[in-house]
Amino acid sequence: MTVFGTVPLRPVLAVQLAIVLAVLLVAALLPPRHGRMLLIPLPWNAHGAVAGAVDSGALLLGPGSFPDSYVVEGDRDTIAAPLRGKALLVAAPAILCSDAGTRRA
Repeated sequence: MTVFGTVPLRPVLAVQLAIVLAVLLVAALLPPRHGRMLLIPLPWNAHGAVAGAVDSGALLLGPGSFPDSYVVEGDRDTIAAPLRGKALLVAAPAILCSDAGTRRA
């Protein structure tokens, strides 16, 4: 099958499907403006990232499922500013967080 007589249809559909899946993945992991987020420190600055998040007003809720990761709660923009280059902030769905990080104290 071809599109417009020259471009094969299957590669075009595969690229479109890949784009849709990438957008859905980004949307699912985009941290909320305010709420629970998973803080994943980058290997070269694991301790500084947690301290920077807490100093910026994040509430440390507990450990995450990944090594050295933590579930934090707070304002994304306030937390993210001191973490640039030190950690990743992603949404904290229950599947990515341990029980300690998803329960309310």
